[in-house]
Amino acid sequence: MLSTLAREVEDDMRETDFLGRWGGGEFIMLATSSDREAGLGLAEGLSHRIAAMEVPSSPCLGTASIGVAACRPADTCKSLIVL
Repeated sequence: MLSTLAREVEDDMRETDFLGRWGGGEFIMLATSSDREAGLGLAEGLSHRIAAMEVPSSPCLGTASIGVAACRPADTCKSLIVL
């Protein structure tokens, strides 16, 4: 299911976006040149795409919990991902 999810998400990404596996079933995406509103739109689109995703080897439905962080001038990469 995770590899199918990664392929689905990568299909919607722009060349300037980056996707990585954070751990377990968690992924992190860096959507460069995006403001907060664009990030929220991306998150909503990804959530709908994941909910509609079909995985042939699994009868389960996929869901996602997505958070959005917008970079401020004082932020660092680390401060954006602190839980």
